[in-house]
Amino acid sequence: MVDKTSGDIYNGDYIEGKRNGKGRMYYASIKEIYDGEWVNDRRQGEGYVLNLKGEICSGEFRAD
Repeated sequence: MVDKTSGDIYNGDYIEGKRNGKGRMYYASIKEIYDGEWVNDRRQGEGYVLNLKGEICSGEFRAD
């Protein structure tokens, strides 16, 4: 999925039109990547964030 307005890119699983399961999201406005689990369009479960500075933060996400 590519959002032409924001430039965000999502590559992963969908269920009933929402991000669910494993997926990777690139947030163009903040130049950040989230790779991990999704539930009902929110970051939920194990995942990591890679930011513009090259820092990686990993852990358990709850309700985004």
